[in-house]
Amino acid sequence: MTTIPKSRLNRWASVLGITSLLAGGASLLNLAANILIARTLPTEQVGVYALLIAIVQLMMLLGSLGQPTLIKRYYSVRSQGTFNWIADFRTTLFFTLPILLITAIIIIFAYRLDVIRGAFVALGGVLFVAIVTLVDMLNSQRLYTSASLILRLPTTCVILPAIIITLFPDSASLEILLATIITAAILALSIGCRILSTRIKLGNERIPLRKRVQGIGFLALIATSLLPSQGLISIAGLISPENALAAFGALAVLARPFFLIRELLSQLMFVEVVRDRGLKHSRIILGLWGSISFLATGAIVLLPHFASFVYNRRYIEYHDLITPLIMIAALLVTEIFPRSYLSSRSRKRILQGYTAVDVLIALFGLILILVLGIKLGIRGIAWAGVVLMVFRNLSAHTIYAYSRLRNHQHTT
Repeated sequence: MTTIPKSRLNRWASVLGITSLLAGGASLLNLAANILIARTLPTEQVGVYALLIAIVQLMMLLGSLGQPTLIKRYYSVRSQGTFNWIADFRTTLFFTLPILLITAIIIIFAYRLDVIRGAFVALGGVLFVAIVTLVDMLNSQRLYTSASLILRLPTTCVILPAIIITLFPDSASLEILLATIITAAILALSIGCRILSTRIKLGNERIPLRKRVQGIGFLALIATSLLPSQGLISIAGLISPENALAAFGALAVLARPFFLIRELLSQLMFVEVVRDRGLKHSRIILGLWGSISFLATGAIVLLPHFASFVYNRRYIEYHDLITPLIMIAALLVTEIFPRSYLSSRSRKRILQGYTAVDVLIALFGLILILVLGIKLGIRGIAWAGVVLMVFRNLSAHTIYAYSRLRNHQHTT
């Protein structure tokens, strides 16, 4: 039987151990903050808060035009000190800023946001694109722990105002939460620049402008990956009543541990698939499916009782949403390995084909979400997300198997 070399296991254990510990702590604080917010804020503000966070996260990834992923792909295959990361960082902001501002204006009018909430969307979108660019630069050099903490700092800091509004409910205000996130994002951006300047040598090469267009291909994959998470909340914000939106946001918080697992694996796998050609793919895939199935089953059984306790039975009439929300989160995790392989190692034509299939599935999913959302309400939106993720997994694993076969034929 083939085994994974001990040196590789030790490196992965070290990376995942430290990163998981720190990122898990940050995510635990964020989970606690969101639970306190969902318990304390007026119901309509809970829904608006979940919606605004989802919108900013969508802008962060869609408005980036795939540039952070493009940078990570180029930086991962070259030695440290090859690229001038400052110049590439500036170019990324220059490249994405017009799209971000146009997107922010459209969102402000579509959701009829007031001045404060509109400013949060516009400024938050720009700040988080800058942050995710720095994070992918750090990930490309295997600085996973620093990247994970910087990415989570803005939402983790929300625990402070969340505690305050819990202790003093009369002071509960959505604006305090939004101001905290923006302030923490500026702090995270400053820390990220400092770490990059001290840990990564400044090279002379830059990613050519003509190559920047390739980021659009990654943008399509990023866009489709957001539909089952932030996309569902954003759509619900357009067609669902405030109480249903609040319940969806509050219960979706309980699936966050699965998203943490996905983020950690995504940060690790994209780079390791490129650099480590000795990976035992079948073991990783089977291990993911087995462990995530076990965790998801336990979550579906236990979380309704936990939700009743932490939310003081506030959203009990929507507890049946927990099952589809957990299934969506679990299927996002099982998809991550083939998706990482196709994004980083597949041939150009196969990657283009995978992107095209993923876009078609996303369009089908979007139509299904809207149809079921209008007919069945928030529950229809949730179950449409499950159907979408089933098709996404089938597509990713099938095309991954084909890509592996072609790569093997090319090398033999």
